Amino acid sequence: MVKHHLYQMRAELLGFEPKIWRTFTINGEKTLAQLGYTLIAMFKMKSSHLFEFMQEIEDAKAGKTKLRYTLQEDEYPDLMDDICLDVFTWKLHNCLDEKRDHLLFRYDLGCDWEILVTVEEASYEEMSIRGLPRLKDGAGYGIIEDIGGVGGLAEYYQVYQNGPAEERESYRRWLGELPDLNYFYFAECDIFLSDQIRVSKQAYEEGFL
Repeated sequence: MVKHHLYQMRAELLGFEPKIWRTFTINGEKTLAQLGYTLIAMFKMKSSHLFEFMQEIEDAKAGKTKLRYTLQEDEYPDLMDDICLDVFTWKLHNCLDEKRDHLLFRYDLGCDWEILVTVEEASYEEMSIRGLPRLKDGAGYGIIEDIGGVGGLAEYYQVYQNGPAEERESYRRWLGELPDLNYFYFAECDIFLSDQIRVSKQAYEEGFL
């Protein structure tokens, strides 16, 4: 049996209460693009916006350097302080180690959803990677696409909890059934995870950009 890098990760939506998070396992041979598709699937995103990863590394000589792993090359690289890299070619085990144990995932740069992805456990051993990535646990519904980022999500949450009937009806006309942000549908998310990852991959790699 072949040896593989294996990571147990925790992903948490930043800036929103109550916490919305997921824990999952994924093998290190996956690219950052594949990690992105996994996060999109787990947090109920619709694969309709650009995404990127941010990472800050520190070197004794060079100091702190910001890395951006993106879907597209920057049009004006000379104006950016960050080093821009390709999500389709960088693999997890190439950008994660004991000193670099987290990544910031950004989705829909207009609404600017941010998810902090942290390595909880890492190993390198003989194993089967069939069925990975695999969801382990979580809390909270996910995001609501095009609602205006965490600010809009917080406004919706307040209305859903105890807002006036006319405001709830306004959301209902837009969304149909009103999602309960407190509830985590583990079985649904787990069963359809691989299918949703496949849909996301098609969206970004077969004509989205």
